[in-house]
Amino acid sequence: MLQNAKARAEYKALVNRREQNKKIMQTVRETAFVKRPASRILTLRRPSRPTIQFVDVGGQFLDVEAHLQRLAVAKRKAAAEKAEKRARRSSS
Repeated sequence: MLQNAKARAEYKALVNRREQNKKIMQTVRETAFVKRPASRILTLRRPSRPTIQFVDVGGQFLDVEAHLQRLAVAKRKAAAEKAEKRARRSSS
């Protein structure tokens, strides 16, 4: 019984995290101009220069909760400004 509840809680946390990531990290379609690297590690080698390795960590260091709060505040401000603009138009 406890194992089942724990497994359900872990699954729900995973689904919530996935939904939050969709809100934050919008997907970009690959086009002729925008290409995603095939691997997460990109190595640059040039003659007479040191080798540089770039590792894609994704959104690992983003504070998801703070970002979602900022998005909510921005939506509220936009709605308030829109309502204020409508009120000004109707009073003119």
